[in-house]
Amino acid sequence: MESISWEQIKSKYKLGEFLQEKVEFHAPFGIFVKIDESSVKGLI
Repeated sequence: MESISWEQIKSKYKLGEFLQEKVEFHAPFGIFVKIDESSVKGLI
């Protein structure tokens, strides 16, 4: 598993940027997406 710091993530993805990613899981409170090839997941 690749180690990535929060600072690296913040510098790579900008606020308001649109990404087309894969949905990993749908929960009652939101949707988890896998971002890029990294181990980073996002909640929308």
